[in-house]
Amino acid sequence: MDGMHSVTQCPISLGESFTYQFRVTQYGTSWYYSHFSLQSTKGLFGPLIFYGPGGSQWIDFSGCHFALYREDLEL
Repeated sequence: MDGMHSVTQCPISLGESFTYQFRVTQYGTSWYYSHFSLQSTKGLFGPLIFYGPGGSQWIDFSGCHFALYREDLEL
């Protein structure tokens, strides 16, 4: 899932979006981040939740708050 425009996929036009679809075999939490230019230093990162076969009923993350601090990340 390394979507570098014009290298691994076509660029996404201004105002458009792209949805990745993939199968997850390890469930839990992780995070996303960018390696591109100022996106990493400006804080383009966030949490990901991978639900198990039972969907969101497997683990209920509703009402949870996630805190990621840039100082804790080695980008």
